Amino acid sequence: MPLALSWLLSLGAFVGIAHAQDSADASLRAAYDAWQVEQTHFSDAALAARRAGLVAKGAELPMDVQALQRVADAARDTLLAEYGERDDLSAESDLLIARLHESRRVYLDAAKCYERSLSKGPPERPELDTLGALCLAAMNGKDDVLAARWMQALIAEEDQRGGATQRNLSVRTSWYPRTLIALGRWDELGRLIETLESDETATCRAAAASFGVVHAIHVEDLDRVRARLSTIERDAARFPDLQSWAAIARLALDVHDGRFEEGATAVRAFLARAADESREPSAVERNQRRYLVAIEPFLGKPAPELLADHVVGGELARDGGILAGLRGKVVVLDFWQPWCEPCRKAMPELVALQSEHRDALQVLGLCKVENYGYDVSERKAVRPIAPSDYVAHVADFREDMGLAHPLLVASTAANSEAYHVTGIPTLVVIDRRGVVRYMSCGAGEPGLFRLAVSGVLFRDLSR
Repeated sequence: MPLALSWLLSLGAFVGIAHAQDSADASLRAAYDAWQVEQTHFSDAALAARRAGLVAKGAELPMDVQALQRVADAARDTLLAEYGERDDLSAESDLLIARLHESRRVYLDAAKCYERSLSKGPPERPELDTLGALCLAAMNGKDDVLAARWMQALIAEEDQRGGATQRNLSVRTSWYPRTLIALGRWDELGRLIETLESDETATCRAAAASFGVVHAIHVEDLDRVRARLSTIERDAARFPDLQSWAAIARLALDVHDGRFEEGATAVRAFLARAADESREPSAVERNQRRYLVAIEPFLGKPAPELLADHVVGGELARDGGILAGLRGKVVVLDFWQPWCEPCRKAMPELVALQSEHRDALQVLGLCKVENYGYDVSERKAVRPIAPSDYVAHVADFREDMGLAHPLLVASTAANSEAYHVTGIPTLVVIDRRGVVRYMSCGAGEPGLFRLAVSGVLFRDLSR
């Protein structure tokens, strides 16, 4: 075959492939746009139903809204079935497929599509928005190793591009350090903190200050914890959004040192000063302050007695009260619900505590009957759950999570109300005489909780 003819045939094949790809990309885009219309109809209807009070917490949506959801989900699933496994599409099409996977909340499949899109672009200048979306998908998919790798790549790429780049501060100052903490990569976290400390951006400096405390706790350098906390407390003008957080951390440190009354007094003094401030606190600071306001009445006071309609796993004496029957032991209360992901994340630490200190400490989980929960083995929400089936659901949850401590199930929110629980998980540490010494709300920083527990366990033996 003449060389010229061979070249023309090859060119024709290439043009044909490119045309087929363009056609597939165009078809996907048109179908994706149509799906977005259906998805918007559903989202708007669901939001309107919730605002109108037609949907109770955890309950199913009205039938007409469910019908809209089925239409949108069917369109999405049809698109994924047709295009989801194709590797001959453009980088832009891979981004659309990633967003379809995110709609299904299958985040690791979304992450693969973001990676595939990046591989088709110029390697010397990857799209920063795509890198950020990949970091978030990996984080939502609970793949900390993958998330850390791409967060590091994003930060490096931003640094290489220099001052003209709009930096993703959420990654630098929150996602990446938290991922390193989850992985236990303390050396890497230490280097990141040094980098953040040298940054002139206020958000970076604040992150360096708070994560510097966390890092010092985990490497068991309590002198550095005290020094870093003192820096935050002294420089309120530089760290205005960390003052309530520092008060919480200081309480954990005081409890660790056996300074129980002093810790409670310091919290009350901080709240009194905060009430006199003329400056309007940020949303973050207000949230931390609400937590301090909620726990302050309990510090140093007898723990309210507990109510339980059912005890799942283990036997507890009830004559005279559940907590009264545990006098002489340190008690940790865990307010939780099966659907709460931060609650599930906190549970391995509670299992370890119960195992290590089984003779000196008792963990109790506290939840109330609700109409939805979580299937650990299937990793998905379960709804609705009939009230008569809820205790069995909690029992299955306990077994699947490998919990060793009893779970108390109440038919009402009486326990949460008695302890002013404003969010879950809420952990309460009660000393051997039944006095509340520490409370933490939300996922928080587990190192602070460990500090407080160790103080109540080991500094209070003579009391």
